[in-house]
Amino acid sequence: PVEDSGSGVLVRFTGRAGMFVLTNHHVIGAAPARQITINLADGRIVKPNKVWSDPETDVAVLGLADDTGMTAAPLGDSD
Repeated sequence: PVEDSGSGVLVRFTGRAGMFVLTNHHVIGAAPARQITINLADGRIVKPNKVWSDPETDVAVLGLADDTGMTAAPLGDSD
């Protein structure tokens, strides 16, 4: 397997349970969820349970099943 790294940010989406990692498609490529690991700032290593990715917009979202002790980044609102 190819090992690479990139960055992402922890976010929550209104109406959706759990935590998500917002990153870029080029960071994860076509890797299935089972081959992706996420290294958190506190030293924990977690795996996503779901991956959504769009190569055209270069956006990827990784779903996390266990969000214990995680804090989401506040996102702005254009309204």
